Amino acid sequence: MVFALFVAFAVVASAAVALFMYWSVKSREGRNIWPVVFAIMVAGIVAVVAYTNYIGISWFFFTSVAVAALSSMLPVLYRRRSMAFALVIFVLAFAAAISLNRMATMGMFGVGTVVGMLYSERYLIRKREDRSMRKTVTEMRRDLIQVIGGVVVLAIMFLWQQSYLYILFWVILLAYLFISLISKTGGIYNLLSKFERRESEFGIGAIHLAAGAAILLGFAGFKLALFGIFPLFFGDALATMTGLSFYRSRKLPYNRRKSYAGTIAFLIASVVPGFIILGFWGILLGLILTLVESVELPIDDNIAVPIGTVILGALFGLG
Repeated sequence: MVFALFVAFAVVASAAVALFMYWSVKSREGRNIWPVVFAIMVAGIVAVVAYTNYIGISWFFFTSVAVAALSSMLPVLYRRRSMAFALVIFVLAFAAAISLNRMATMGMFGVGTVVGMLYSERYLIRKREDRSMRKTVTEMRRDLIQVIGGVVVLAIMFLWQQSYLYILFWVILLAYLFISLISKTGGIYNLLSKFERRESEFGIGAIHLAAGAAILLGFAGFKLALFGIFPLFFGDALATMTGLSFYRSRKLPYNRRKSYAGTIAFLIASVVPGFIILGFWGILLGLILTLVESVELPIDDNIAVPIGTVILGALFGLG
């Protein structure tokens, strides 16, 4: 039965990738194929490094790479083909349902999404900076929602420690589906638009956060993931809210977009829970992640912080 389900996923996943490539070439947008190519390469490397013991099982390796390839298509389809986006979500949901290692499935989902996001932000989005008062109000709203999201994730992790990955993965997939299919003229859209930056496309901020959370939860053990929730959901939000509240605080000498007040807030939100959860290792991780968050990086903080958490956890043997 398991083998039959895996074969079904292999056929559907291959068909989805082939159709995406055909559509890209036919629409004279062949460069849209590159996210899939890079996602397959990155996923293969990550699978070999992170899951060496499982590489001998062919279904595991293929499922991991296929999930990453499918996920890399989402940012492109989100802007161009909403129904195709929804179909890919259903395929990924099928992969989650049959996966015998949901950590790998969720982690590879995050990896593929990040690759697709980096491509789409480079080639598909024209950013424009918003310096109006609306930006301050919007950031406060976004950060409040981010904090609430962190509370929800922590509650699920504590209440369902044995199956939190499965539950959160389905929550992320349903959220993706909701954002894609929501009417762009309805009342719900108008309400949610109040939480989106003017220079960003609707839902992009949520996708960044979801991809970062997927990477953190998929590649970190329970304790490391529990720690990582605080800098990702609380530290980033508190840093922005504190920086906006104390707007006269001096700017960092190496990043004029970040202030000392906001950086200190991120440090406290990372170091204190880090010490409680991981001991002195948590303090060290909190300090390094604060430095990562404070520098100017080519990727969003909601992606850089969880990737940094996973890499540091692996280097220090924290799981």
